[in-house]
Amino acid sequence: MHRQLSRELSVYTVNSSLSECCDRAGRSSRRAPRRVFPADREAAFVGITDGSDRGGETGPALSLPLPVRPSVSPLVAEARAAVSSPRRETPTLNISSSEEVDVVSVETGDEDPPSSSPACEELLEVVTRAVDKLKIDWPAERSDNKPKSKLDERFLPARSLPQRRGLPFFPDLHTEVSRSWNRPVQYRVYSPQTSTYSNIMGLKHHGYGAMPQVEETLTSYLSPESASSLKTPTLPPKPLKTTSGLVGKAYSAAGQAAACLHTMSILQAYQADLLGEIDDSGEAMFETVQELRKATDLALRATKETAKSIGRSMAALVAMERHLWLNLSDIKERDKNVLMDAPLSPVGLFGDAVSSVVDRFQETRKQSAAFQRFLPRRIHPPEAAEREQPRPTAIQITRQKSAI
Repeated sequence: MHRQLSRELSVYTVNSSLSECCDRAGRSSRRAPRRVFPADREAAFVGITDGSDRGGETGPALSLPLPVRPSVSPLVAEARAAVSSPRRETPTLNISSSEEVDVVSVETGDEDPPSSSPACEELLEVVTRAVDKLKIDWPAERSDNKPKSKLDERFLPARSLPQRRGLPFFPDLHTEVSRSWNRPVQYRVYSPQTSTYSNIMGLKHHGYGAMPQVEETLTSYLSPESASSLKTPTLPPKPLKTTSGLVGKAYSAAGQAAACLHTMSILQAYQADLLGEIDDSGEAMFETVQELRKATDLALRATKETAKSIGRSMAALVAMERHLWLNLSDIKERDKNVLMDAPLSPVGLFGDAVSSVVDRFQETRKQSAAFQRFLPRRIHPPEAAEREQPRPTAIQITRQKSAI
């Protein structure tokens, strides 16, 4: 009886000490809270029971593990080790290059959604009036009716975000962008109209002119045969030369578009200042209005040339992608050029060009089979060809001997 009472008393003492240690750890964790990530949330909650249904919420090691005394049972030592559990590492998330992650919307959770922000509302108001003035088609987008869920609200109003409406499509601008899409390989990067608005100072110095050339030391190491010549170093294999040329065309076209933006931005800033002067003075002078209209027309011209340059860059990138895929085949060079220079189609990379080449091949094969059946070619054996050759005359033999 006395031994049993002593054993219960020692167990009660150990449990009381353990509870006091957990309470102290809980107070320290409340003073210095730690942010818990979703992936680490399960590991952060560790339940500790001491005879009652009471649990403690802990993150990493809240206190150092107490030394296990000989009088403490193994269960109590295991409970103390559970209190000071080691921190788990947060798992990393590997994202492939084809996936898109909206980092801004994840980090800035307190901001208004883009569809309900003041800037977006102001833009939609002005664009709506502009669309009505310019008579541009802007159809309303269909709203997707989501099926109701049993987890939806019954009494409280639903907090659904307003649907974000796409901005209108400008057909006239698309006409300028797609001017070079009929022949994506044969078009010229530089045109007199575009160079008028893209001829800014320091064009090559700031990297707007052409793709930067590879360093001579690296060229002499990777391609010694091209480094020894006086010409611009190029990649030795022909497929790589074609790819490099298309990349250079895309870069140059994009650089022209960026250079045109400089001219356009200057004209737009000038317009803003002129309008500000009219607003401050309260009257519009005839010269100011004329200057404002000239700047507006010049800005529109620069916009057209910028759109053309962007279209050329897109065409070069599509031609390069076609070239990379066609390198996996043994197609003839002539057919490859036809497929690479086919008109751009948003439906597929090659559009109807592949079907036309296949149809032409099948038609040629059918015609060849028909010709072979109805108009067979005469085949001359080698012996018959030798027999049909005329014998040399005596005069020819005499001339040959005299020549020798």
